[in-house]
Amino acid sequence: SADQAVTFGDLFAEVLIDRAAQRPRHERGADLHHTLQLSFEEALAGATRSVTVTRRETCRTCSGVGRTRASAGPCPLCEGTGAVRSVRGHMVFSRSCTACGGSGLQRPQPCESCGGAGLETRSETVQVRIPAGIGDGARVRVPGKGNAGVSGGPPGDLYIFIHLRRHPVFERDGTTLVTRVPITFTTAALGGDIEIPGLDGARHQISIPAGIQSGKQLRKRGA
Repeated sequence: SADQAVTFGDLFAEVLIDRAAQRPRHERGADLHHTLQLSFEEALAGATRSVTVTRRETCRTCSGVGRTRASAGPCPLCEGTGAVRSVRGHMVFSRSCTACGGSGLQRPQPCESCGGAGLETRSETVQVRIPAGIGDGARVRVPGKGNAGVSGGPPGDLYIFIHLRRHPVFERDGTTLVTRVPITFTTAALGGDIEIPGLDGARHQISIPAGIQSGKQLRKRGA
C-alpha cells in the first residue's frame, strides 16, 4: 500500500542517516602562516633558517583516536543488543544503535590528554630553505607542517611570508643591485675612475666617461 511504501522509504532513510552519522569525517588540517625577516644578503644568496611554529599535532596519548579505554557494561540505550527497535503501526523496525555504534557496549571514555579531540598543541622547530633571489613579500611553502588533520585527514601546510630588511647602500631591481654614488663636478666633466663597495665588502672600480650627466646609469657586471 501507499502507507507501506512511505514506511519503507523512511526505513531506508534511517539506514542512510545512521551510516552517515557513523562515518568518520576526514578533514584536512588548517594551514599555518609565519613571517620571516631576512637580510639583503640572505635573500640574494639563499639561506636555511630555523622557524619555531606552534601546531596542532596528533595526540601522543591516544594516537589521535580521542579515547583511551572502553567503559565496562552494556549500552544503556539498546541494553547491549546493539540495535534500537521502533514501532510504526503494525510494523516493527530495527536499526543500529547510534549511542554505541552497534557494538552493544558503552562508548569508550574520552582521552584525558586531548579531551577527545585527538589533537594536542605542540611547538616544533622547522628548517626552512629560502631560495636564492627571493623577493620581498614572497612566500615559501613547507608541505605538511600545518595543523594535523581530523580523523586521519592530511595535515595542512606552513606558509612562510618573507620580509626583507633594507640595505644601507643597495637596492634591488630583480637580480640587479642598484646604488647611488655622488661624484665631483670635475669627474663628471673630465671623467675618471671611482671605487664603489660591493655586497661582499670588496671594492670595485667604475670608469666614469667624460661629460656624464646626473642620473646616468652605469653597469658593472658580476660585481
